[in-house]
Amino acid sequence: REFRPEWPYFLSDGRQFLFYTAAGTATYLASLDNTEPKMVLVNRNAVKFAPPDKLLYVRNGMLFAQQWDFGRNQARGQPMPVATNVSAFVVGQSAFSVSTNGVLTYRSSAPSQSQLVCYSRDGKRLRSIGAKGNYNQFTLSPDETVAALTVSIPMAETIARRVWLARRNTE
Repeated sequence: REFRPEWPYFLSDGRQFLFYTAAGTATYLASLDNTEPKMVLVNRNAVKFAPPDKLLYVRNGMLFAQQWDFGRNQARGQPMPVATNVSAFVVGQSAFSVSTNGVLTYRSSAPSQSQLVCYSRDGKRLRSIGAKGNYNQFTLSPDETVAALTVSIPMAETIARRVWLARRNTE
């Protein structure tokens, strides 16, 4: 219970599985035959297994593959970069998947910069508001003096979302 395990992922032997724990920001190996889990990787996101012998995980937006040694039940060698700008989430999961035949899919987290712009009612561009950023959602207050917007901010190994308030300058 102290592990608060999440995101279980079976290895190809069907007896061992990996799980992630946000409490320790690490991935553990457990077995149906043994109740004592073993830490295999300290990471902020869950690990997935790619047959025949690779662990895949995201760190700092980079997808890595690392060889898995079944005899010793541990990662070995240096991780190899596979893809860049791969989305990772605060909840320990990353936006990639790998099939048993090795097909890999992932979602890019390449930032999409946008600019807040003020237009007149007839569609004429009046001015830009603030700096360019990765703005996702936007709503305007009924009195049109405050805009609330969701902003994506790179933080450590993930992208965090924040709500920002932009107030109209009344001076």
